[in-house]
Amino acid sequence: MRVSRNTLRAAALALALGLAPSGCASWKLNLPSLRAGSSDEEELVLVESPPAQLPVPEHVHAGNDGYRVVALQWEPVLRSEVAGYAVERASAPDAPFERVAVLRGRGTSSYVDDGGAQPLADGSTAYYRLRPFRSDGHLAAEASPIVVGGTAPLPSPPPAIRAFSRQPREIPLAWRPAHDEWASGYVVERSPSEDGPYQVIARIPGRLSTSYVDREVGNLRVLYYRIATVTPAGTSGPPSDPVRAVSKPEPLPPFGLRLAESSLGRNVIVWDPNVEADIKEYRLLRIRQGTRSKLIETVPAETTRAVDTDLSAGEGATYVVVAGDRDGLESRQSIPIKIESQDYDLQAATTPSGVSLRWHARPDEFPQARIARSSWLGARDLGLTEDGSFVDADVQPGRSYSYVVVLIRPDGSEAPPSDPLEVHVPETSDFR
Repeated sequence: MRVSRNTLRAAALALALGLAPSGCASWKLNLPSLRAGSSDEEELVLVESPPAQLPVPEHVHAGNDGYRVVALQWEPVLRSEVAGYAVERASAPDAPFERVAVLRGRGTSSYVDDGGAQPLADGSTAYYRLRPFRSDGHLAAEASPIVVGGTAPLPSPPPAIRAFSRQPREIPLAWRPAHDEWASGYVVERSPSEDGPYQVIARIPGRLSTSYVDREVGNLRVLYYRIATVTPAGTSGPPSDPVRAVSKPEPLPPFGLRLAESSLGRNVIVWDPNVEADIKEYRLLRIRQGTRSKLIETVPAETTRAVDTDLSAGEGATYVVVAGDRDGLESRQSIPIKIESQDYDLQAATTPSGVSLRWHARPDEFPQARIARSSWLGARDLGLTEDGSFVDADVQPGRSYSYVVVLIRPDGSEAPPSDPLEVHVPETSDFR
């Protein structure tokens, strides 16, 4: 809707005199909205010719740090003949200018250019000028001085990036928030080589999210990390310089494994202490051929000695030790040692008196021995002895017998029994 100047004058005079059309209690003049940018106002057609003789805005300024926008400000031309401003943009100072906005109202003093249907790119540069126009749409003959503005470049990497080493199977990362307030998050990249290639391992939303833990990286892994800031559109800025970190290694295998003591059914194994300061424990394992390793004893870090009492007489055993630290990391197995456990050295001979048995007595540790025999008639104990010999006189020529010797400690507990020894009594006339 357009209102003529005569109508406006008549309305103003009527209001000033307190007049209203006859038959109406009140009278109101309907005027078009002059709100800049209103979709309800009638489209204004701007014309170049004849040009209007209007002063141009001064102190025009274009920003260069907005995210995909350029903010313009100027000193408005507060003259009655000025109805608004046309904002024109070019890609270069000598390139053609195109109109990007028509702003109603001479008091308008700012505009934000977001590119409209073609959004402005990150780090782009544009040239701007303003031309006032009259209420009849005629543009000023002159435009304001050209100013250069631009959008913010892609965001810089966040500052103070740190990667923490010697953590068990993980590497924590930390940094400070990106300087750009509009940053929307970060991208974390990782590579086993400082020169790359790098792989994206995480996308962290939020400018104030400033940490990440790379988990399950394994023991003693050397890794390099880069972090880039992300725009609200999801575009990543340039990555940071690489930072290096090393995950914690597992403890060294225990060294110097050796046999310290050995007795019937008992082996004492010792080793040198590990050099790591956070060792929690050692585990002694025994390996039998054809079977899985068996845990014999777990001892604290200050102990480098373990005892195996679960042995048969004369049994061969292979031992290894594994170290564990307070973070749950385990060493590889130590160099194994093979040990032949002590035996009874049981021997038998047939004599005119019967079957004579002899063995290694060990009286200081085992003051007594129990002798058992089995045959086709069954098994029975033959008795006790305090030396390393026994004669079984109750045997028959031509028969076979199986003997077992068991040494007894002072407290009455028994050592592992000997292996059965088979003896055949010959059928000879001079046996008895």
